[in-house]
Amino acid sequence: MRKVFLIFGVILVLAGILVSSRANLSVEKIETSLVNSEDDKYEVSGNFSEGEKMLAHWTPPNWEKIGGAIPNGEWVVYYITVLAPPPENGETNFTVKLYNRGGANVTVSSNGGGLSDFSSIVVGGVAQLSGTYTVYMDESAGMYYENSPPSYFELLTEVVKTEYPHRDALPIGVALIVVGSAFSIWSAKSSKRILRPRKKRR
Repeated sequence: MRKVFLIFGVILVLAGILVSSRANLSVEKIETSLVNSEDDKYEVSGNFSEGEKMLAHWTPPNWEKIGGAIPNGEWVVYYITVLAPPPENGETNFTVKLYNRGGANVTVSSNGGGLSDFSSIVVGGVAQLSGTYTVYMDESAGMYYENSPPSYFELLTEVVKTEYPHRDALPIGVALIVVGSAFSIWSAKSSKRILRPRKKRR
């Protein structure tokens, strides 16, 4: 019977180790964090460090109100310029086509430095310099907002967050290890007592 308890204890310890190791598994999630935002303006600036991701977002057009401003009634076009910080001071120009059914197509028409790793669906890239980046929207976009700037124009960056979705399992794993170890130690000690030879009486 004690041998059964010993085996059971070892199984509990192994199960506890497996559960505890799973509790330490991490998952990395990419989230966006606001750097700066401007209301009713055609430009916005923000500080970025070298290697940091820069993203530009703004108020989407009100498709029901702009009517004739939409060519073919399917898309609108924005012209965006990103000015890099000194000493580069290069301009990177984007042409953005937004579709009324959702989605976007972003192309880089010229790259003056300061950004790399461009995307075909968002305006931005990876900062090649540390400093203040300024993003300008061509004022022709005002036709999409009843001849005024977008209500918001913001710069974002990406932040990697580490989460432990199974962290709640850690106490269970520790409990299994403790209980299993107790069973194993008790079984081992009990077995030694049984196997210990009795002294002969003289």
